[in-house]
Formats: sequence, structure tokens, C-alpha cells
Amino acid sequence: MYRSSRCWVTRGTKNQEVGSVERMSLMNNKIAKIAGSPKCPKLTTLFLQGMYLKRISGGIFTCMPRLVVLDLSENSRLTLLPEEISELVSLKYLDLSRTWIWELPVCVQKLKKLIHLYLEGISNLRRIDGISQLSSLRTLKLLGCEQLRFDKSWKELRLLKHLEVLTTEILSKLDLEKLLFCHMGRRCIQKVVIKDMTEESFGIVRNCKGPCFRNLSSVAIERCRQLKDSTWLLFAPNLVHLSLKNIWELEEVVSIEKADEMEVQDLIPFGKLETLVMVDLPVVKSIYWTPLPFPCMREMTIDRCPKLEKLPLSSESVAEVERFVITCEAADWIEGVEWEDEATRLRFLPFTQNCISLFLSPFLLSFPNILFPN
Repeated sequence: MYRSSRCWVTRGTKNQEVGSVERMSLMNNKIAKIAGSPKCPKLTTLFLQGMYLKRISGGIFTCMPRLVVLDLSENSRLTLLPEEISELVSLKYLDLSRTWIWELPVCVQKLKKLIHLYLEGISNLRRIDGISQLSSLRTLKLLGCEQLRFDKSWKELRLLKHLEVLTTEILSKLDLEKLLFCHMGRRCIQKVVIKDMTEESFGIVRNCKGPCFRNLSSVAIERCRQLKDSTWLLFAPNLVHLSLKNIWELEEVVSIEKADEMEVQDLIPFGKLETLVMVDLPVVKSIYWTPLPFPCMREMTIDRCPKLEKLPLSSESVAEVERFVITCEAADWIEGVEWEDEATRLRFLPFTQNCISLFLSPFLLSFPNILFPN
């Protein structure tokens, strides 16, 4: 459909109509190949995501000198990009998420004005060598790239002087030390998934002084089976989402002994935390040693944490308790929780509609007296 020179055009627009178009979308169409050389001198935005693309003719990009935004995401059959992409001299935003490329294409490395590069969910991506060529880059998103290793590219990432936001997965101790705990990582990493490591401690706090992970908003730690604690999270004052799963030897989320050693016992953590997920932590006993204020907390999910007997809550921890949810599956676990005092118990157990909503199975919700007998 064609509307005007400033509106979107979609599949079915004739070639002679696109010359004055500024924004174009062919998204979510079953198109496997794009060919031709349309002249689009005014085009600034092109959406090609969610298609069946296997091949893109290079000629399509040779006459788009003003293109700023190009979205090729959700094309899971797309393995190669045409060299002519390097001719998009004005391009600032490129999304290749959930395609099937296996390395950073050379043509992308030539995009000197590129500011935002999205490569999330590319399970085939193995390396991003050449990333340092993108000297204007400010945002680089790599979450879900499970094959990606930073054997060489971590040095290149440090050369990106303008980088502000980095999301990534970390699967080795080397990547942990070279990325998360270097100056660049502390400054830029916004979201991180750490998994499949065997270290008892990440050993990452030795050079930390105060809240140095100010940009870090989301942390997921999974299958790090020998990890004992995650006290380093005290250095992330703006953490919004925290997920801990399948950590078989985790005993404490924050250790008072480690906090003393780090001389940060006076820091009050999790002030911006909105969601906390704890699943399959068979020996965890403590989240924090005293009740904490959670002014932003919306949901706690506790599942298969049989030794966690107390939550860091007081009757004043959550201001908007009607918007706060504890999700759990084991009825016997919530029955055995030790509350700070009776006021806390009454505030957070779902005895009235104004209290916390405790979502369990539909059967148990139908018979609340089974869980909370008088």
C-alpha cells in the first residue's frame, strides 16, 4: 500500500512510486529473495524483518544514500549479506538479530557511521572479529549468541571508545575477566547472562571500589554449579532484573562475610530491583541477612529452593504491596517461611485482596484454607 512520500509503503508498491519514499516496510512477508536496483534517494528507513529471506541482491543497496535504519532481523535463513551494504554511508542502525550469519561480515565493518548494531539470538554466530572498525558504535547487543567466543575480539571491544551499551553472554572465566570486569565492561555492560562455569567464586571484586557497575540492569546466572555466592552484585546499584537458576552449591545470594571483606557492608542493594527469579537452588539459605527496602519490586519467583526459609522482607519493604507478587509452586515451602514478624506475615500472605497475590496452582487457589488454615 502506498500513501504519500512520508508514509510507509509495503509489498505491492510499483518501482516508479518509491523514488520519493522516506520509509518502507516489507516485514512479515513470505519473500525469499530481493533483487533489482530501485532508486530510493530519499529512503531513510527500511524494514525487512520476519521474512523468508535467503538472499539479497547487492543492487538493492546501491541507490539508498540516505538510509539510516535497516532491520533484517528474524530472517533465520539469511546466511550472507551482499558486499554492497558497505555503500550505505549514512547507516546508523542495523539489526541482524536471529539471522544465520556466523561472523561479522566485512561489509558491515565498513559502516563507519554505524551507532547501533543488534546481533542478538544468532545461535550460529562464532566471532565478531573486526568489530573495532566500527569506530562510532555506541550500542552492541549480543545476547543469545551461544556459540560466540571472545578469544580475540575482547581486545577490539576495548578499542570502541564511544561504546555505551553492551549486552552479552559469558561462558568462560576468561571472557568473564576480560569483558565484565575490565573498565569497558563495568562502564558499558547493560545485560549479561553468565552460565556453564565451574568456578566456586567469580573472583571479580578485587579491584572494585564502590558501585562500579552502574550501567548493569539485568543479570542471569545459570548452571554455574559450584558458585557459592553472588556478593559482587552489591556493586550494581541499578540492577532491575536478577535471575539465578540451576546453581547447585549457591548458599547465599549476598554473603555477609564477603561483604565485610569487600568493605561494602553499608551498601543497601537492590534498590531498583523489579524482578527476582530463583529456581533450582537446592542449598541456598539466604538472599540477604536483614530485611531490605524494595521500592521497585514487582515479582519474586521462588521455585525448588527448599532450604530458603526466610525472605529479606519487613512490613515496610514494599510500598505498593498490591502490585507485588510472589510466585511459587511448592505449598509446603510457603508454609515454612519464617517471616520477620507478624506484621510482615499479614502484609504479604494473601488473606485479603489488598495483600500480596500468591499465585500457585489453580487447584490450590480454589482452596486457600489448604495452604493457610486458621
